[in-house]
Amino acid sequence: MGQDMRVTGVRMDERHVLRMLELGIRAGGLVRVTQRSNFGGRVIAIGTGRIAVDAATAQSITVRPAEPNTHGEQS
Repeated sequence: MGQDMRVTGVRMDERHVLRMLELGIRAGGLVRVTQRSNFGGRVIAIGTGRIAVDAATAQSITVRPAEPNTHGEQS
């Protein structure tokens, strides 16, 4: 929680993957979990925006830690 993560994939049917793309959740993108709910949901920061996802959606998004930015660029 609170750490930048790089999205590596979204395991959902095509219709839901398209919705994730609309929300900015895509392979290669940066996300950060800002809050957890009691039932497994998450609030995810994407850039300056925030979205809430349920537990099943959160589990379908695969991530890895984002590499530190050493060149002064935005990731």
